[in-house]
Amino acid sequence: MPKTCTYTWNGATGKAQWSFTEDTLLLLPEGGSPLPFAVKEMSGISGDGYALDLRVPGAVLSLGKLGQDGPTLLEALQRTWPLLRADALRLKGTGDPKRFVGRASSETGAKTAVALLYEDVLLLARDGDDLAPVFLPPLLSALYDEDAFAVALQRRGLPPVVLSKLAGATQAFLDGLNAARAALTQESLQVLSEKMPALSAMQKAALAGLWPPGLVVSLEELENACPGFTVALRAGWLATALRRKEGEALLAGAGPGEAFLGFARPKEGPPPAAGQEAEEEAATDAEGGSGQETPAAGEDPILLWLLVRRGTSWFLESLTERNHATYRFEGGEEMPDLATCLLCSPQFSREALYQRIEALTGDKAGLAIAARDLGFLKELRSRFKERIIHTGLESWKAKVLR
Repeated sequence: MPKTCTYTWNGATGKAQWSFTEDTLLLLPEGGSPLPFAVKEMSGISGDGYALDLRVPGAVLSLGKLGQDGPTLLEALQRTWPLLRADALRLKGTGDPKRFVGRASSETGAKTAVALLYEDVLLLARDGDDLAPVFLPPLLSALYDEDAFAVALQRRGLPPVVLSKLAGATQAFLDGLNAARAALTQESLQVLSEKMPALSAMQKAALAGLWPPGLVVSLEELENACPGFTVALRAGWLATALRRKEGEALLAGAGPGEAFLGFARPKEGPPPAAGQEAEEEAATDAEGGSGQETPAAGEDPILLWLLVRRGTSWFLESLTERNHATYRFEGGEEMPDLATCLLCSPQFSREALYQRIEALTGDKAGLAIAARDLGFLKELRSRFKERIIHTGLESWKAKVLR
């Protein structure tokens, strides 16, 4: 028996047949042309199964009179859409996700939600909303309310998120979340031990919980938590960085509250091919070289980032990579939190940050969905002004320190 429904789409209504694979919903309107909808392009799913609203960019596909096949379709979409959408938005975290079903707070009240807990990010698929990341490094606390059987997640710079009605899985969720946060703290301790050996055990312990991988923290806050941090940074990690001179130049003109540091986890997989993210830049030029007197044999897999404010401009520099530009943004106090989202993103791509969506074609086409739909990336793209290429230290200074 064909599966039938009514539909409303782009001003048209009528009867249709439908079929579903794990990644595509195909609608066959009566008397019309087939309409294929990629599940990964959907930005929200809501309904009871007998009627569904499927959000796609710029419109809503409404299906009605789905009959007994509708709840099965809804269940299949709820199972496959979060993972496909996570892949499209480049949000799939580290490790295998643990799946939970309950309710999650939102700007318009609590909603039914599917939660996917990775080692570094919690992804929330709320009813009718797009997939939303809750990155674990900015979490300040996870508080369990025994009376309400709810877990409140307090976040740095962002509203809290409350998860409830997890039924018997509440403790498992809390245990998994705490284990993931503890692992990030341990990872931070290992990085600090390797990159800043002059720090004492007490200093590293104070920093590890404050500064997990991906979190962008002001130099002032790091110094307050660990007196002597700035000296140790300059003598250790910064002294061996490929972009040491650029880092020193940016820090020289910034107060402790205007300079922010974050370190990102190593990227998985092979390095980007030429032309995909790496710059085409010369090793030296007539203006005084690249700023690295003794070229290193290889780049550090732990990426140390520096974010510095100069007036309304913000400069984001990768200090431990050679062939990447300095990124200039125009923004305000929100920039460190947005930069944190960028560094916490499991599959962060620079081209999705600065390329026009129209230019994301061919082997870059997979970046277009994130560039178009991912909230914090859209915010950063709106603030992005230019890439400053490292063609030489003096020419770079002339553009950054003007």
